[in-house]
Amino acid sequence: MGLDRIGLEHAQGVVLSMASGSMEFLSDGAWTKRMHPGCAGVCGLTATALAGAGFRGPSKPYEGRFGLYASHLAPRGLQADLSQCTRGLGERWEVLDVAVKLYPSCHFTHASIDAALALRAAGLRAEEVASVQVLLPQGVHPVVCDPVAAKRRPVNVYESQFSIHHLVARALLRGELGLTELDDANLSAPRVQALADRIEHVADSEADYPAFFSGELHWRESAHRGAPGRPITGADIETKFMRNALLALPRDQALHWRDAVLAADRIKDAATLARTLTLTLTQSNTSGAP
Repeated sequence: MGLDRIGLEHAQGVVLSMASGSMEFLSDGAWTKRMHPGCAGVCGLTATALAGAGFRGPSKPYEGRFGLYASHLAPRGLQADLSQCTRGLGERWEVLDVAVKLYPSCHFTHASIDAALALRAAGLRAEEVASVQVLLPQGVHPVVCDPVAAKRRPVNVYESQFSIHHLVARALLRGELGLTELDDANLSAPRVQALADRIEHVADSEADYPAFFSGELHWRESAHRGAPGRPITGADIETKFMRNALLALPRDQALHWRDAVLAADRIKDAATLARTLTLTLTQSNTSGAP
C-alpha cells in the first residue's frame, strides 16, 4: 500500500491488537477455525489502511515490554535473539517453505492418512483389518484423537476433519481422501463406523525413528508430505486444485484458472490476476455452471 517505514511500524502495532484465535471449535465441530485466516487477512488490511491514514500503533509490537514476545513467549521471549527475526530479510522467502495440504483435514492427520493409503495401495483391504494402531506424537492427541468416543462418531464433516479414527477409516475404505470422500453421507455409514471402532491411537515414543515389528504389517511416515524437507511436486498441487475446482467449475474454466495462477509471476500486478479470475468466475456463473 506504499507505506513508509513509520507507516509500516504503526500497521504492525495496530494489527497486534486485532489478531486472535481459539481452539474451542474442537469441542463441538464449530466452523470458526475456517474464519481464522480470513479474519487475520482482514485485520492486516485494516491495520495497514489505518496506519496509512495516520492512525498510530505501538512502535514495538513484538519486542516491547508488553509486546507479542513478552506476552506469548515470556520469559524466553525477552531473552531471545531477536536478530533471527530479520535474518535473510528480502533474500529468503518463507512462502517457499509453506506446507501444502494434500488432504482436507487437520495437518496432524496427514502422515497417518499417507500410511493408510500406502497400505491400501499395497493390497490391504478394510475387511481384512482386525485392528489398527495409529502412532502419533503425544502432543497432537488432544486435537485429533481425544475424546475417543466423539472422534469415532463425528457429528458433522468439520468434526471428521479432526478425527484420526474417521479419516484413517475413510482412507482404508476408499483408497483416496478428498472433499468427495468427506461428506455427510459417510459420517454414519456402517462400514466407516465399524472400521473406526477398530482403530485406536498410541503415543509414538520414537517419532523420529522408523520401527518395524515382526508379525505385524507396518508402514511408517516420519513426516507428512508437503512439510519442509519433504516437498510435494507441482503436479501434486495441480491435481489437488483440479479435483476441488471441478466440483464447482466446468473443466475448461478450471483449466483457465489453473493456467492463470501458474502464470502469476509473469503478470504485472495482483489486480490483473484478480480481474482475470473474477471474469472467469462471472462467465462460469452466467453459463449455468454449478
